[in-house]
Amino acid sequence: MSDEHCGFQIQPFVGELTGDITIDIVDLDNLQPTTVVNCNSGAEVRVHWDIHGHLKKHLCGKWCVCVHLESIGPGPEISVKEPCAQLDWETCNDGGWDYVVTIPKDLDEAQSAEICDESKCGRLYQIAVTLTSRNGCDEPGHIAAYCKGPCIMFFSGEES
Repeated sequence: MSDEHCGFQIQPFVGELTGDITIDIVDLDNLQPTTVVNCNSGAEVRVHWDIHGHLKKHLCGKWCVCVHLESIGPGPEISVKEPCAQLDWETCNDGGWDYVVTIPKDLDEAQSAEICDESKCGRLYQIAVTLTSRNGCDEPGHIAAYCKGPCIMFFSGEES
C-alpha cells in the first residue's frame, strides 16, 4: 500500500546484513487488498519480513511480532493476540517469515464489539507492527523492525 512507512535496523551494524518488513491487508470475501473491512467477513493482516546477507544462516533464536491497531478518533488502542507471538527462527529459511492475524476473529469479544459497534459510522485504525529478535538463549537480540501500515476502516455491513 502506498501509505506504508517502514523501518528495519540491525545493531551493531553488520556490513552486508539487511532486512525488510511489509504489511498487506486482504479482504476475506474476495481475497483482494483492502483498507475498508466489513466486520461480518473480516480481513487478514499479513506481515512478511526477511533478512538478507551472508550471515543470515548463522543466526538463530526467535522472533517476537506484535500487531497493533491505533485508533484514529475516539476508540481504544488494540494489541491483537496478546501476548505478542514468539516464532522460531528457521535458519535455513530462504523465503523470509510470515505472520497472519484475522480481524475481527483474533480479537477478544470486547475488542471486536468495540471496533464493530453498529451505532458508530465505522471505526478508523492505523495498523502498526513491531518485530524484535531474541537470541538462542532467549535474551533480547540485536534486530528490531517496525511497519506503520495503512489506515483501516471497520464497519458493520450486511453479510455476503
